[in-house]
Amino acid sequence: MEIIARALQRARSTPQMNAIGGLPVQPERVALVGDEQENAAVRLSPSTMMAARIVAYDTNHMATRPYDVLRNQLQSLIQDDRSGLIAVTAPTMGCGTTTVAANLAFSFARTPSANVLLVDANAGASSIMAMMGFPLKGPPGKMERPELILADIGGMQVHVFCPGNSYEKASGKSDAMQLMRRIDALRRALNPTITILDLPPMLTTDESAALASEAQAVVLLLAVGQTRLAELEACRTYLGTKSNVQVVLNKCRKHGL
Repeated sequence: MEIIARALQRARSTPQMNAIGGLPVQPERVALVGDEQENAAVRLSPSTMMAARIVAYDTNHMATRPYDVLRNQLQSLIQDDRSGLIAVTAPTMGCGTTTVAANLAFSFARTPSANVLLVDANAGASSIMAMMGFPLKGPPGKMERPELILADIGGMQVHVFCPGNSYEKASGKSDAMQLMRRIDALRRALNPTITILDLPPMLTTDESAALASEAQAVVLLLAVGQTRLAELEACRTYLGTKSNVQVVLNKCRKHGL
């Protein structure tokens, strides 16, 4: 509950927007108006973000436009919801869900009056915080990352929530519902305009389908040269009659068109 209380305090304050002037090796802490240091935002390194292929904060990057197109399609699916919930998943590992979820979050962050919450619910993949370069904290032998940070790059901010070890042991629908209750409490505290869930692969764990069923829209990633038609059909059985599903073909090669 302490993390929720801090989130509520942060949601009530107005963050100071800071431009990035350089390429710091490690993320820097940026003070928020009226907040103490522990509630500061984390200013991210552009070089680290680029290395992780998280680029949608940069309107000039050639890979940003496809994420913006997907963002606009998702907005049309959830336009009647004041606080949309989007799930990003794939049939199997290695399809790029974490990268796509993070890019979608920063694409949404560039829209007017955005308040974005990105949830790392994929315990089996690379941590979103690790990809963004946020360092471990704490004494030797017990170093860990906080569960919630406010990530800042170029004045665009995204709340990043990475559940602790209790969820890393999740293995079933009941665990997924427990996580969903935590996410709901955090959404009530932060009041985000959009929440993006980075989910585990649908064919490797049961909780992915349970969490996807709570979302207004689902992004299902298929990887070129990896995903099979039978796996796509299996995912369709998990999603059932859910209509707001965007199927995205990822890891396409460059072409001359």
